Amino acid sequence: GAAWEQWAGMKDAVKGAKMKVQRMLLKVRNREISGAFSRWAEMTAEVKDQRARLTRIISRARNQGLLPAFNRWTANVDELKHRRATIERVMGRARNRGVYAGFNRWYEAVKEQKEARTRITRALSKLKNRRA
Repeated sequence: GAAWEQWAGMKDAVKGAKMKVQRMLLKVRNREISGAFSRWAEMTAEVKDQRARLTRIISRARNQGLLPAFNRWTANVDELKHRRATIERVMGRARNRGVYAGFNRWYEAVKEQKEARTRITRALSKLKNRRA
């Protein structure tokens, strides 16, 4: 009877507690495994980065003979750009001088016409005043 049922109940409770403890231990173990995997993944990424850096350094060392030639080439390109810009400025000024000279000639011609009109107008006024 009652003792049997009590014993069976205790057995079920112990079995349930065992299962809970096992699940908890599995979670703890999974966390440890997960942490270990994360540390491994980070270390692997770091090693990969270090290898890439080392490969770049070795490539630079191998190509160092080409580096001075490349640097000279880029310096020559920069110098050529600078010279072209200077020539363009000088040519622009020369073109503008021609435009400016034409504008000045026009301006002087207009100014002379105005002065001539003023002189003619004054002369005509004097003539008119004499006749009157």
